[in-house]
Amino acid sequence: VSLATDRVFLYCAALTGLAVSALYVYATDASLLCIDGLHMSAGTYGFLSLIPYLGAIVSLTLVQRFGSRLNFSLTTIMAFMLIGAACLPMLALFMYGDVDAVSIFGLTFVLIAGTMPLNVTYVTIAESTSPYRGSVASLISAVFMATSILMVQLSAWLHPFLNEMEYPATLVILLGLLVAVFIAMRRDPKGAAALRG
Repeated sequence: VSLATDRVFLYCAALTGLAVSALYVYATDASLLCIDGLHMSAGTYGFLSLIPYLGAIVSLTLVQRFGSRLNFSLTTIMAFMLIGAACLPMLALFMYGDVDAVSIFGLTFVLIAGTMPLNVTYVTIAESTSPYRGSVASLISAVFMATSILMVQLSAWLHPFLNEMEYPATLVILLGLLVAVFIAMRRDPKGAAALRG
């Protein structure tokens, strides 16, 4: 079995790629929203843009401390809940014109806190189930870069139709794709076995 036909690896790569692409969508869309839309100075934006990355630190610290108490499926569902708790209210706020630093940076903090456990979980599964352990990390990196490019491009395609709502709309699409891949993995006997550990 090669990695190209290893369904567990493909699920893990897709989930990791989609999760990591949220960082790239944030990096591209938030700068436009804040500097162009909110007329924030580049220095202020640079300082505030670190807030969402603190979500990654908090999340990864909690995963390291408590992750052994959770199974892979529960970790994934909790991550999806955090992502949903970020992007769905953000979409509603943006629809009603409430685009401000709190809605961008605060909710993206929650978003990034949700994506990091997915990254750790699915890289762990891929590395522990594949006979090609040496190649897994580099191939997952290639997949997440390709996925990130596609998601950033999707956001750019949405911009003429949605303006500033492109950011939360792209995140909602991203969440839908994550859930769809996870459901497919759970329904696949090999994927379900990998999720059980």
